[in-house]
Amino acid sequence: MFKSLILPDDFENSGNYNLGGKATHLLHMKKAGLNVPDFFTIPAETVSLIIEPIKNNIETLLSNIYAIDDPQLFPFSQKIKEEIL
Repeated sequence: MFKSLILPDDFENSGNYNLGGKATHLLHMKKAGLNVPDFFTIPAETVSLIIEPIKNNIETLLSNIYAIDDPQLFPFSQKIKEEIL
């Protein structure tokens, strides 16, 4: 079954999700009994479905950024946020 939001208990019950590194480490720490804040993960497949229709627009915006300290970085990030939302 396709899920767009995975909670730790979901993974514990099926284990069939492809988690990223951060979520995997949080899950291992939680299993070890460490005090881990509540968390969720969004599968890469879900992110791809969200981004695919606007991918070209985002790539066009990013092609206009020349360096990480470019003064236009914040305005470009706002435009990307508007594309996604």
